[in-house]
Amino acid sequence: MKQIKLLKTSFALMFTFMAFLALAVFCGGAIAETLTIPRDTTIIEDYAFAGCDAFTGRLEIPDGVIRIGAHAFDGCTGLTGDVILPESVEYIGESAFENTELRVLTWEDYLSFYRYEENDDGIAITDVYTFGETYDFHNIPIPHEIDSFTVTEIGNNAFYYLDEMLSGDLVIPESVKRIGKSAFYRAPKLTGRLYLPSGLERIDSFAFQGCGFSDISPLPESLSYIGDSVFFDCSNLSGDIAIPTSVVYCGSNVFGNTQVREVWSHWALAWEISDGGAIITRFHGNIKGTVTLPETLDGYNVVKIGDDNKNLLYDWNNLNSASIEGTLVLPRYTKAIGASAFTYCDGEFLNGAYGLLSGNVVLPEQLETIGESAFYQCRITGINIPTGLRNIKKRAFMRCYYLNADLAFPEGLTKIDKEAFNECLSLTGTLTLPESLTEIESFAFYRVPLNGQLVLPSNLETIGRNAFGLTGLMGISALPDSLKTIGDYAFHCAAFISDGEIRLPASVEYVGKDAFTSYWGELVPVYLEGSSPGIKWLIERDEYYDYTDCSIKSGYMVVGCNNVETDNVVLPTTYMGEPVVGVGFCGLTGCDKLKGQLVIPEGYLFLDNQAFGGCTGLTGVPVLPSTMQRIFVAAFGGCSGLSGELVLSEGIRLEGAAFNDTNLTVYQGGELIYQPNTGE
Repeated sequence: MKQIKLLKTSFALMFTFMAFLALAVFCGGAIAETLTIPRDTTIIEDYAFAGCDAFTGRLEIPDGVIRIGAHAFDGCTGLTGDVILPESVEYIGESAFENTELRVLTWEDYLSFYRYEENDDGIAITDVYTFGETYDFHNIPIPHEIDSFTVTEIGNNAFYYLDEMLSGDLVIPESVKRIGKSAFYRAPKLTGRLYLPSGLERIDSFAFQGCGFSDISPLPESLSYIGDSVFFDCSNLSGDIAIPTSVVYCGSNVFGNTQVREVWSHWALAWEISDGGAIITRFHGNIKGTVTLPETLDGYNVVKIGDDNKNLLYDWNNLNSASIEGTLVLPRYTKAIGASAFTYCDGEFLNGAYGLLSGNVVLPEQLETIGESAFYQCRITGINIPTGLRNIKKRAFMRCYYLNADLAFPEGLTKIDKEAFNECLSLTGTLTLPESLTEIESFAFYRVPLNGQLVLPSNLETIGRNAFGLTGLMGISALPDSLKTIGDYAFHCAAFISDGEIRLPASVEYVGKDAFTSYWGELVPVYLEGSSPGIKWLIERDEYYDYTDCSIKSGYMVVGCNNVETDNVVLPTTYMGEPVVGVGFCGLTGCDKLKGQLVIPEGYLFLDNQAFGGCTGLTGVPVLPSTMQRIFVAAFGGCSGLSGELVLSEGIRLEGAAFNDTNLTVYQGGELIYQPNTGE
């Protein structure tokens, strides 16, 4: 609503005859206005506004007024709400507010709402209690003094329960140095301007969260501490706000869910103290160059970077995400980098909300743990591996597409966790693994173009699924005698797989599917004792259907061999302590140097399509086990050396013409099912 500013002198509000006539025009008209007494007014004379029923809304009497005359507002029936008479008022005349809808509070009445406690330099307002009454505190005049004590602090939650009573502007007294947590939490009707005192030193977390301010005064140069989410969800705020260089502590999401852009000319941190050490939880600023984080905070050594699962550079409002472009030097006492400390810091994810970390990271030699996803999808280009490192957690450096360094892991490291360096597509240096290492988990170095020879440590027990899949390694040392498990695709398409052979030590208990598959889908031969001498079999694990209990199972099967000449062919019975259950699809197709009689051991359940297709060196009648359940299409197709009578047990299912182009005569259940040269 439009506000009327009355004529005034430096001493009193006085009305000439003409002014009175002009006022009478307003009073008698139908225009509804809000009456605001000018700030320099000291006296409101008798009958000054008597009968002025055209004024509606609030009445605001400024500090400095010392006298309100008799009947001054008598009959102003349109004025409503609450009026707090300022501390300066010394005299109120008879019936000054008679016949109005105003509720008038003297300064003494108003101060009776305030609760406080003494502090080192004055008092802190702890609560404002209105005895169950609801008031309209528009432009609330927060006192700078109560009971002769100076108000230096507004305590935690002090105005929290007045949220719907507060409206208009909010002026924090010049005497206030500290504003506590949630002091004015969610006061949406405070839609005017927030005025902060020039000597303010600290604003705690959530102090003004959810308020409706349209503007705030500049942050004072005395300010050193800004807590988390101080102005979070103050959605009417916008524009640039300069952060004073005096600020050394700044929490997360200070202007989250606003349109404010923080303007930093320096960098600042947030931290907490836990278990005798400092943990850095937030970094603010946009720095190009070197950032060396402090070794101590509040007198405590900095022992950890990042509160677990919280990104140091993230801001709810991506306008204010932090960035470091250059070199980040971590403090020398740091023992751990927390989970997700710099996750997604590529300057792009979610429009850059997670910030940007690019360039080199210098890790201290005392660092022991790099947490899960600590540098996931960062733009870092270089990093050192400290001698004290003992734990590299899942996805620690996953998708650091620009990282390139030699990886020389220290003695004492026992495990490289899942996906630790997965898809580090620029990591073309060398890899040195310590003798202490026992586990390399799944996808640890998947799609990493490391070069050189891979030397596996003598104590290694586990190589996980796709651990070295699609790497650029040019060779591998002998698998150590300690090795127990090789996961599926462990060395799938590694550069060195295309030639040579892999010898499995006796300690190996499990080899996963396609563990040594080449880029072209070929398996590296594995020497397996207990079958035909000289043959190196290709074994893989896959699913098959077991008719004994009508279920799908997983088991080892023969999928190839090195095709050397033999007198007779005896297939392997076990692999890694488990039975071999069949010959896979095209498993031994074209192995024409396999000669003599074919013996398929007990325990085999199936022969897949073209299992022995084109094995022309096989002769006589093949020996089939009593356990055989299924023989698929062309399993012996083209084995022209096979001849004689073969009697199949009635339990074997034939899935099509299994013996085409052989010289076998095949019977089942007393019936002729195949004879040479007929295909029947």
